[in-house]
Amino acid sequence: MGEKVMAPGKQEDKRLKEAVREILPEVFREFEQRRELALVERIVRVEEGLRAVQERIEQILVHMDKRFEQVDKRFEQVDRRFEQVDKRFEDMQRYMDKRFSMLQWFMGIGFTGISVLLALFNYM
Repeated sequence: MGEKVMAPGKQEDKRLKEAVREILPEVFREFEQRRELALVERIVRVEEGLRAVQERIEQILVHMDKRFEQVDKRFEQVDRRFEQVDKRFEDMQRYMDKRFSMLQWFMGIGFTGISVLLALFNYM
């Protein structure tokens, strides 16, 4: 009779501790698995978010490329318009040069004619 007889409360405590020791590792494993799954789910959501952001950035870049092409076309139109204006100014310059040259000739002929007439009137 070397065995000690434990009080009923102590036996229950001992059995409870043994049960907890048996169950606790399984509970920790389940907790770790759930935590790992939660982390994996978060990683998947973050990757999906990054993918969506990357797709949006690509759309923005495509839109910007199209917009730059439009701006380039507009600059080309403005350049053509300036070339047209330059051509008009050159044409006007040539026209004014012709008119000025003609005016110089008429004035020269006029002064010469008046000088000849004056000389004739003075001679007579």
